[in-house]
Amino acid sequence: MHRLALIDENNLITNIVKGTTDTVLGSKYLSDKSNLKVGDVYNQDLAWLGELPPGVVINLVVSNVGGPALQDGFNNDDNEYTLIEGLDFTATANLPIPDRKFKVPFKRTDTGRIQPMMATVENGIATIKGQFKSSGIWVLNSGLLNMDLDRPKFKMSELKFTVL
Repeated sequence: MHRLALIDENNLITNIVKGTTDTVLGSKYLSDKSNLKVGDVYNQDLAWLGELPPGVVINLVVSNVGGPALQDGFNNDDNEYTLIEGLDFTATANLPIPDRKFKVPFKRTDTGRIQPMMATVENGIATIKGQFKSSGIWVLNSGLLNMDLDRPKFKMSELKFTVL
């Protein structure tokens, strides 16, 4: 059971109840930490306070990979990219969460080594800026993104980086 806000046609909170969004029709999630109250305008950022509602999983789609590391002449699409070791690359994706920084773990397929890189979310856009320190084939997938979380919050198609 979670806190839920009942919303009118003007997006005003008319009541706060306990339940689940599938049993209380028309309700919206309200974090236990949220200070929103009856009479306030429902605002998702103020309601969620950086938490995803239970059961919500964000589909993360990387929309752009570029930078000096991206090797020309290779087919760099369909979630497979060829990069040069030690040079910077950037990857971006829409990510509808509040602004923050977090780690993104990439995994080398032959050794299982994990190399974390920093991602920054600003205005709903996640940007990873980094470089691979060693050659090999590196992947990023849903399992890696969710490995340190209390529950799965992201899903994505696997990305494969061949680093030369």
